[in-house]
Amino acid sequence: WNAPGLKEQACLIPTKDTIFAGSFAAAAAAADQVLAIGGQNSQIAVTCVVAVNSKIEKWQAYLDSRDYTIVHADYHGKQMFMPSTEGGKFSIIDWQYPYVAEGPWDFARLLGTCLPYPDWVRHGDRLIDAYHDGLIASGVTGYSRDDVLDGIRMGLIFSSMISCIGTASTDTAILAKECDEIGLDWKDVWFARHNQMMIDLDVERFVRCI
Repeated sequence: WNAPGLKEQACLIPTKDTIFAGSFAAAAAAADQVLAIGGQNSQIAVTCVVAVNSKIEKWQAYLDSRDYTIVHADYHGKQMFMPSTEGGKFSIIDWQYPYVAEGPWDFARLLGTCLPYPDWVRHGDRLIDAYHDGLIASGVTGYSRDDVLDGIRMGLIFSSMISCIGTASTDTAILAKECDEIGLDWKDVWFARHNQMMIDLDVERFVRCI
């Protein structure tokens, strides 16, 4: 957390990198296509992605001023291996684009993809408190619960950006099949959950304030 030299590591992507800006540009270019597929359930998510892209340099400067750590950037249940009765340890795969950014980005990606909205309503505040308490217990200082919330807000925008690119570049029948096999609606996982959480956390206001 805020480790000196972390932003200079060649294997990690700082938020001021062109990869970050290019990803948002690609997502914004796909906005109409995503809205046609996701409809109202993707409206806020897509609007925020487009808004960030419209002033990307300002956003990069803001993000560069924030606390930082190593962020997986695509942190969700299908990337995780859990210990089982046969042994093994908790592991994460697919470190394709590891960022140097705010830790709550990964927390937001996990919430936005893996937590059904009714569970967010029931448990969201408790989970955020637990995350913040975990940071404090691990020695993080000067990072408030409000900082966590802003990190989650940006994390939900970043996660929505990934969903926009994925929707535009992937055969959505593949996404639907994967989710159908475990009893889920892919549009809910990719957009509706993000969208509703973003409404609850007033992410549009957050975007306007930067």
